[in-house]
Amino acid sequence: MRLRHLAVLAAAGLFIAPAFAQQSTPPAVPVAAPPRTIAPPKPCDAARPANMTQLLNESEDLRQAREEFHRFWMNNQPSTLTYERLHGAKERTILKSYAVADLVTPPPHETCCPAAADNPKTRGAELIKKITSNVEPKSWASACGQGSIEYFPMGMALVVNHTPDVQTAVARYLDSLRKLQDQQVTTQLYLVTVSDAWFEKYGLAKEFWPCAGECAQPAARAKIITAEAVARMIQALQDDPRTNFTQAPKITTLTGQPARLKVGDTERFVTSFSVKSVNGNLIYVPKTEEHEMGVHFSVEPTVQTDGNVRIAVSGLVREHAVLPVPMTPLTTVVQPVPEKGKRGEPVPFTQFLQEPKIITRTVTDTVVIPDGGSALFYGGSGTVEETIKERLPTLSDVPVLASVFARDKKVTNTNHLLVVLTAHVVRPDSDVKQCAECCPADGKLSKLLSDYKQACGLGKVEEARRLAIECLAIDPTCFGKK
Repeated sequence: MRLRHLAVLAAAGLFIAPAFAQQSTPPAVPVAAPPRTIAPPKPCDAARPANMTQLLNESEDLRQAREEFHRFWMNNQPSTLTYERLHGAKERTILKSYAVADLVTPPPHETCCPAAADNPKTRGAELIKKITSNVEPKSWASACGQGSIEYFPMGMALVVNHTPDVQTAVARYLDSLRKLQDQQVTTQLYLVTVSDAWFEKYGLAKEFWPCAGECAQPAARAKIITAEAVARMIQALQDDPRTNFTQAPKITTLTGQPARLKVGDTERFVTSFSVKSVNGNLIYVPKTEEHEMGVHFSVEPTVQTDGNVRIAVSGLVREHAVLPVPMTPLTTVVQPVPEKGKRGEPVPFTQFLQEPKIITRTVTDTVVIPDGGSALFYGGSGTVEETIKERLPTLSDVPVLASVFARDKKVTNTNHLLVVLTAHVVRPDSDVKQCAECCPADGKLSKLLSDYKQACGLGKVEEARRLAIECLAIDPTCFGKK
């Protein structure tokens, strides 16, 4: 009886074990029945008489059948990838690292701080932003996706955890960045101040500032213009006597790398003074203020995959609003130091305090222009008050009388700052093309000589004779050169 109960429990385990296994694993694809099935004994069979040999045989058969069924069930279960595809689960991700030292290291530049030169700041965050914005933007963790990316400054490497397809796309994008990084961009800046009359006459007032005194800010800051429009504008500016070309520099930089332009000087002005008492005497110590005057511009051109140039421009121009700088006299009485018991008379001391008035105009924008195209930026308007010497026309040439009969006259002018930017992409093969264009005869002669040698080698006498005549027509000494 005990053996029969064991046989019954073994038969029950044949079906209970797979049932629990199916509940703890992903659902299986329907499969065919196992090759061998044995009907388990029913509970009522336990009352039937059976000899010991029959029970042992039945328990051994049940054990073998259960093992065969378990192996069959395990071999026919779908894989994890099949289960993920059937049920729409996320695809498996892989971990890869990319060496990006050439993409995150800024170019060497001069600096007054040795520590900054020894430890330059890398651009890992900028590179991550570019990748997550251009390669499957919705698949990254920042957009609630499954991919992750991290930059490690120690080894200058990117570690990306994403699907194989995205890993391939990231590798291609990094290769494209390296190809673009080898290109150079030449940027030319024209900084011009024009008068009110020219600004309205040329039609720029309607585009940049249609409500002149009513608007707090101009309507637009930049516009794309053609090369013909730039040529006409520069010609019109040269014809206007009140136009002032501030700067016209040309800057060449690698794509994606910023370039800075600084033209000016640091001016110091005495704006106040402090009074100190030293040994019972008052001492007046002047205080100065520093102002960076001139032009400060930064441009960052980037060559895009479509050939256009994306340029980020940021700059400012500082100049005096009143010339010469206004000064206010401040008179104080200074008591001389007593000598030999005698006290001197107080001496009036006059010191001038300067009151500089500075106009600051800024240009900050990002535009996309074609190769060789231009963009016009508007920096705003400014009013400059200048005091000039007005002399009589008849006496202006006489050295002494000219200054005697001269008088001061205040002149107020309102000007507008315009910045014209032109970008050209410098490609590695540009020098070869330029040389071929400058010397077209040499290129044609080389091709004719090559065809002549080929015709001689093939035994084409007539064609070789014709080619030789054409070569001699270009250069009679071509066959005598070694």
